[in-house]
Order: sequence, then C-alpha cells, then structure tokens
Amino acid sequence: MNITVEIYCIKIPQKVSNLEFYLNNYLDFEEKKEFSIYKTLYRKLEFLFGRILLKSFLAKALNVSFEEIRIKKNEYGKPYLDNCKIDKPLSFNLTHSNGLLLLAISNLESIGIDVEEYNKQDYLELVNTVCTLDEKEYIQQSHNKQLKNKKFLFLWTRKEALLKYISKGFTLDPRQISVPFYKNIEKKGSLLYCTFYPCNNFISSLVIESKNDKIPLININYLKLEGSNFISTEERVLDYNKQFSL
Repeated sequence: MNITVEIYCIKIPQKVSNLEFYLNNYLDFEEKKEFSIYKTLYRKLEFLFGRILLKSFLAKALNVSFEEIRIKKNEYGKPYLDNCKIDKPLSFNLTHSNGLLLLAISNLESIGIDVEEYNKQDYLELVNTVCTLDEKEYIQQSHNKQLKNKKFLFLWTRKEALLKYISKGFTLDPRQISVPFYKNIEKKGSLLYCTFYPCNNFISSLVIESKNDKIPLININYLKLEGSNFISTEERVLDYNKQFSL
C-alpha cells in the first residue's frame, strides 16, 4: 500500500459577517452546544471552521454527503467518525495555532499532527516540564535564545503529534516520552516523524506509522474560504530536504 497524507491548510477568518449561516448549515445540535461553550469569538471561529474543514474533506474522502459525517471525541478529546462505515484505513487529525488551521487525512490507521507559531513568545520556561535530559541538552547546546525556542518547538510539536497519534492527549507526562530530534524526517521504532514549515512563522510536526523505509507522499493543500466553499490557492508536495534547518 502506498502511504499518502493530505494536509489542508487555511487561515481562520478573524470575523464573519454571516455567522448564523455557518452555524445553521454546518453544525449539528451537539456541535452548536460545543460552539456556545467557547467564551471568545476567536475560539468560537477556531472550532467552527475546524469542524467545517474536517467534515467537508472527510465527506469528500468517503464519497458521502456532508450531513452524513458525525464527529465525536474519545475520552482523551481526540475526534473520531461516529456513524460512517469505512471499508478501508482512514485517519485524520486537526490542529491549530494563532489563526492557522491544519487538517491531516491519511490512508493509515492513525495519524497525529501539531502546529505552533514561533517568534511570538519565550517557551524556554517550559523546558523542564516537557523535555527529557537528552532533549534539554540538545536545546542548551545553542547559545542563541531564538534558536533555543525554535528547537523547543521542534521537540514540542513532535511530542504533541505523538500524543495525538496514540490518542492519549496529555494524560501522559511529556517528560516520559522521547522523540528523535536530529533530522526533519526521522524514524523511531515503527513511527515516522516529519517536521516542516507550513508557512512563515509556523512549525508543524506529523507522526504516522511506517513499517518500512518508504517515505510517504505528503501533499500540502492551501485553501481559502469563499462563501461556503474551500478554494484551493496552492498545492505542493512536501520537500523534506528544504523544509527544516536549525
């Protein structure tokens, strides 16, 4: 089986003039309840467009209608398909950071993805609560504070993607989980870690199963929202050799 990963990337609108249209046409009753829980408009829009993006492309992948897609969450908060019969492997994962939304869909049993914005804050105070001794040494080898922060996010996005891959969320202590940190694409055990820049000032990591040494094909699809449609603005195959450097 050829491993393929489709990543869909979109900037979340900062404000929406026709909010009721999206709520009434794209969210079911339970989703509307979850939408209402969020206190800020930013968090509400993050949830709204994340759910629309997810349901739209799952419907496309499964060749079913948008209305047939029902999303629920497991006890650790990871979304899963509730009512669709799937006759082939399909996994998906959603992540967002400061207005950027990424959805990964693959023909594998599980997938995890995380994205973070860098150059916005100092993350180094989190090192002792997140990193193993080897990882802390890797960060401290650099004398430049900006580079240290970049290294931290390299590790952090991999750890969060791994936790999402295994569907455990943050019930596990991240200091008890070690991830590889030498190359932008690395294999550890049966898992493949891929770290890349989806766009300026953002770093993302993907974790998938890889039982052989074959490098998966990863497509990044850049989208914008026009009315109720996601319009493709750019599509590119991830070039591992050009994506990440420290």
